[in-house]
Amino acid sequence: MMTRLLRCLWLLAIMMSACKPAIKPIDYGSEKCSHCRMSVVDQRFACQLVTTKGKSFSFDAVECMHLDI
Repeated sequence: MMTRLLRCLWLLAIMMSACKPAIKPIDYGSEKCSHCRMSVVDQRFACQLVTTKGKSFSFDAVECMHLDI
């Protein structure tokens, strides 16, 4: 019984660690802003929003991200 419980906890730990949302690198010059569809080229103003499900949205400016939320 204890072995079965440990196996279940181990499986649960693996499943939970696989669901962490992560930031993906922005492909400057070819990626489009999720709000205004302009190219994301300037690294100083680019930003990214990552949802709890792991989906990421890139923006060319903080203003676009604010308007899209």
